[in-house]
Amino acid sequence: MPPCLTRSVTARGRLDQVVFCSARCAATCNGGSGWASYWEQTATELRPGLVGSGKLADHEIDRFLARCADQEWWTQTIAFTVAQGRRPGA
Repeated sequence: MPPCLTRSVTARGRLDQVVFCSARCAATCNGGSGWASYWEQTATELRPGLVGSGKLADHEIDRFLARCADQEWWTQTIAFTVAQGRRPGA
């Protein structure tokens, strides 16, 4: 269960106890892992469009691909945050 925070809030002039819960999730991975393989495949597939658009240069993609193969390199995936609120008894 994620950590929860209970707060008193006023809604339409009425005081209610509201419980807020949230959780964050992000996978960490290093070079050579399954996630790194996924990103290698993704970067390779998107490379022509990225370079053609001018958003990235070939040498930048090469540097990223080298890191994806380096087991000493660690990174994390995008972090997701989930939040939920409810009134007790609701």
